[in-house]
Formats: sequence, C-alpha cells, structure tokens
Amino acid sequence: MGKPKPISRLQSASFVSLYLASIGAIVLLLGHNRWSKYGWYPVCIGVVASLAIIPVINLLAEMLEDTSKGTLAKGVLFLLSGIIQFAGIFFLERRDWLLICGLSCISAFSFYAAFGTIFQWPGFRKPKDPDICESCGWELTENDSDNCTECGASISRQKNI
Repeated sequence: MGKPKPISRLQSASFVSLYLASIGAIVLLLGHNRWSKYGWYPVCIGVVASLAIIPVINLLAEMLEDTSKGTLAKGVLFLLSGIIQFAGIFFLERRDWLLICGLSCISAFSFYAAFGTIFQWPGFRKPKDPDICESCGWELTENDSDNCTECGASISRQKNI
C-alpha cells in the first residue's frame, strides 16, 4: 500500500465549486426564457454567484499569500480582475447607472492595484529587511558593525527610538 496521491489543485474544493458555478451559469443562461417567469430565478442567480465568489476569494487569498509568486503574476491577477469587472458594465442597461458607477469604481481600484504592483509604486513594495545586506543579500542579524562582513558594503540601519 503506497501513499495516497495528493489532490491536484484543479481537483481542490475551490475549483470544484467554480466548475459547478460555471455549469449553473450555463444552465441559467440557456433556460432564462423558461425560468424567468418564476420568482425563484433571482435566488438561483444568487446561488450560482455565491458558488463562484467564495472560491475565487479563497484562490485570490492563496495567491496573494504565496511568496513564491512574483509581483508580475500578482499584478496580472489584479489586471485580469479589473478587466472582468469592467466587462460587466456592458451587460447592464442605462437604468442601472448605480451598478455601472460601482463596477467602474471597483475596476478602477483593481487597475490601480495592478499597476501599483507591477511598477512597484510606493506602498506596493515589500518593506526592506534591515537584517539583509542590500548589495549581496547576506544575513546581518549578528553583525554590529556598519559594514557587511561578506562584501564590505556600508549598512544603514534605522534605529528604533
């Protein structure tokens, strides 16, 4: 008896929920004329949306917490999020002006986060570790001098007062 195979990311609960949401959205789209007469159609839309929103939030949180992903991957994630939100505007009617304004604002925040992450704007950068040499990456935890013991570069540490 060997070890059980680990579950692929595509077989995780988040992706299974996204698959179900996709199937539900297709069924609702194809049966819109038949089901829109009944009062439970908005409830079905809410169930399908929640099937999609909750796992997307979990997947986004996993990706943003993963330190192995570079800033470009995170920036592209925000950019795609903004594009998808902005594309939702074209499915609304003019009388839904409040929703159009809301989607415009949310997509603008996503675009701001995307460009800030990709171009490393202040506030989007990782804070510098004071115990790592900026020149060579040597750990300076035990170093009390003003120079790196590995490369000799001068160290500027901020003192906490």
